[in-house]
Amino acid sequence: MNKLMKKTFIGSISIAMLSMSAAGIVAASTPSSVTPVAAERVIKQHDAANQNVQAIKFMTVTGVVDKITEHTLQDNTKIVTVKAKDDSITNFYVTDETYVANELKTGANVVAYYNGNAGAPMIFPPQYQALVIANSTTGESVIADHFDKNLISADGQLKLNINDKTEVVSYDGKAFDGELTNKNLLVTYSVSNESLPAQTIPTKVVVLKQQNVVEEEVNVGDYSNVTGKITAITPHETDKSRKSVKIELDNKETAYLNINAETFVNGELKEGATITAFLQNNMPMIMIYPPQYTPIAVSVDTDDSFTTVDKFDKEMVSSNGTLKLNVDEDIKVTDTAGKAYTGSLVDQVLFVEYGASTKSIPAITTPQKIVVLKEQGIAQEEVAIDKKQFIVNGKTIKAPAAYINDKDVVMLPVRAIAEALDIKVTWEQPTKTIRLGNTISLQLNKDYYTFAKLAPIKLGTVPVIKKDGNAYAPLAFFDKVMKLSEVSVGSDNIVINK
Repeated sequence: MNKLMKKTFIGSISIAMLSMSAAGIVAASTPSSVTPVAAERVIKQHDAANQNVQAIKFMTVTGVVDKITEHTLQDNTKIVTVKAKDDSITNFYVTDETYVANELKTGANVVAYYNGNAGAPMIFPPQYQALVIANSTTGESVIADHFDKNLISADGQLKLNINDKTEVVSYDGKAFDGELTNKNLLVTYSVSNESLPAQTIPTKVVVLKQQNVVEEEVNVGDYSNVTGKITAITPHETDKSRKSVKIELDNKETAYLNINAETFVNGELKEGATITAFLQNNMPMIMIYPPQYTPIAVSVDTDDSFTTVDKFDKEMVSSNGTLKLNVDEDIKVTDTAGKAYTGSLVDQVLFVEYGASTKSIPAITTPQKIVVLKEQGIAQEEVAIDKKQFIVNGKTIKAPAAYINDKDVVMLPVRAIAEALDIKVTWEQPTKTIRLGNTISLQLNKDYYTFAKLAPIKLGTVPVIKKDGNAYAPLAFFDKVMKLSEVSVGSDNIVINK
């Protein structure tokens, strides 16, 4: 199997601002999403007999299966993409260790559990090793958790009363007649009482593999990438070497690339071109919506070649172990300025353009071009959110400072931005409603936004008025409700275009 005949090695990156969901009882009708966790490992599970293990903390995501794809670098692994009600995306690695309660198919409503004590790659969308995936149906609730000697869940919210009508099976589907106490269980139930903890008679209990987890590094490489079509290019207001490139991803979502003098660009950047941007995995990332990336290299895609960026060892094998280069004296090797490079290529960051490759592991190819890149450092200190300037329709405006709320959502001042866009702002005291023109409204402290006569929109964050009297709404309001062409947070400014 040729694992490299694609231009992207890591899945395309989505752009939702996500919020953490609590572990515990999940009603089938209640969607939730999660915040990305900073880590650079994929977590494999091991039996509790292993040393240096830590307890599983069951965390959950509820939503609809958007797509199912085979993992290109790991055998017997699927990537299941779950979209929550607020359109946030989470990817789950489903392996032989995952308990899958029902048939996995696109369009199914599911609840997916992962370990909150484990790490995840710091990328969008967040990615987790799935512990359990089960269908979420109306009228039933499911919970995966550790239940103690009294059959009370680890979060203290649910107590199980087992009777002879409860179906009890092990993870392999066989009847289970042992003790259920002090075990990890997947519980399906219909009703519970209002006591604390709530008590229920489950309709079904699955005894999961009694595992804790130990972190085991999986080679994900030093670099990843994102591919999309350029929809806009905005030069920096004062620095001609910098520009913001807006791209549309395969899923029609938006991301922004911050291009600067250090970015290597292969080909001409212009609207309509499909490009691949290469990202250094250990670089900090602004965790906002839409996502902002500062790539080390950008390449315009073509039909007759493939590109990658990575470090290569003394055997000229990439850091993720998927590609080996055959470098001979006829291959053009340059630096980013186009000058001939005659030094060693070992442990250098290389931009590689190549054609055919073998079907071996690693795949072997003879490159058409190699460019020796400069490894990224922290080139510019990030300006604090409350110090960033607002640039609206190309002009710098005075506005109350933006801020990030306790759910890590960027909040922007409504009136200053709307008026800079020549939109009239009115206030209705009886209903505490802000109206923008004749078509847009939002109510304070309610997740209830309207555009024209369309159905109300929920963003997961309510608008608020701060002590200074200024009203704020989440960044997503300006994008999804006002439907502005650009709403982005850069390293030193906030750019908004009508």
